[in-house]
Amino acid sequence: MGEFVHLDTPDGGLEVLHAPASVRRALVYLHGACGNPRAAEAFKQTLGRYATLIAVYGERRCGSGHPGRFYWNGRAAPLMRRIDAALAAVADQRDGLLDTQQPLLFGYSQGSEVAQLLSERWPERFPEVILGGVPSTPSVQSLVKARSVAIVGGSREFLTPMRTGEWLLTHNGVNARLFVLKGAKHGSFGSHAERDFSDVFQWLLAPGGADREN
Repeated sequence: MGEFVHLDTPDGGLEVLHAPASVRRALVYLHGACGNPRAAEAFKQTLGRYATLIAVYGERRCGSGHPGRFYWNGRAAPLMRRIDAALAAVADQRDGLLDTQQPLLFGYSQGSEVAQLLSERWPERFPEVILGGVPSTPSVQSLVKARSVAIVGGSREFLTPMRTGEWLLTHNGVNARLFVLKGAKHGSFGSHAERDFSDVFQWLLAPGGADREN
């Protein structure tokens, strides 16, 4: 796996972590409020086996204490247009070697709330969803049509909303599972991120989809 590449597009900047040409899957990453778009550096070797990561920036700049950082305005339709433009731009960089139709969707903290909006509006585009550092209980209504939902939280953060979300989703027929990252606090993926995210991706993308057991 290489290093992050910054890509400027008419719709804004992107941070891209390319997988090998043989890996066609894309992963759209939505950072937390004033969070790091390159946070997946913590598990980039694992990620390279599964997807090219495309981190889209939030729409609103954070204050002077967080230069170069952004947060989200929660408007789904304009963001979806930006995501499609980002996927097209990265596909062009890869000579078409990218699946732009059904990317994985990974939202962290505030980004997890935006990811749920996208999942509710366009479930056919985002069959597999990862929600990290979820600040409030995930919405069954938003995720009920998802094929699989991986909820990711650190062992050193408040996990109650995530555990509740796992229970509610599972009991409403959604294939959902909570993964606890060893030693991680909110805003980080911990020192065992490579191993922990290997478990996440293996489960999320295992054959059988919602028919498999948790």
